[in-house]
Amino acid sequence: MYAFAGAFTYKYRSSMVYGTWQSDLLSRSVPLSQPFKLETIMTNDVELAAWASEGLPGDELSIQNGLLTTRAARWPLCIDPQMQAVAWIKHREGKQLEGKVRKQCGLGLRPGLTDVMTT
Repeated sequence: MYAFAGAFTYKYRSSMVYGTWQSDLLSRSVPLSQPFKLETIMTNDVELAAWASEGLPGDELSIQNGLLTTRAARWPLCIDPQMQAVAWIKHREGKQLEGKVRKQCGLGLRPGLTDVMTT
C-alpha cells in the first residue's frame, strides 16, 4: 500500500501515515512502538548506513524515498529537482543503469529533469 504513496508530497504522505493509518491501527488495538515511524519497521541501521555511504541524505523524506525505491515491485518515479535521488541511484546501481537513464526535456518539464527507468 505504501508504494502508492510515492508520488505524493512529504506533507501528504506524513498525514496519511501518521494521521490516518496510525489512528486506524490504534483504533483496532494493533500494538505500535512509539514514536511510530515506518522507517524503523521497514529498514534497519545497517541499511541506512549503507544508503548514507552511497550518498542518500538522512532526512525522513529521503529515507522514505529509499524505501520506495528498494522495496517497490516496479521502477519508481523520481521527481527530483535537486538530483539527490538520481545521484544515489546512479551510485547504488552503477553499470546496471547504462542506457537506462535519460534526461527529460519537453512535455512541459523543466530542462534537465532526469528520470531513471529500469526494468
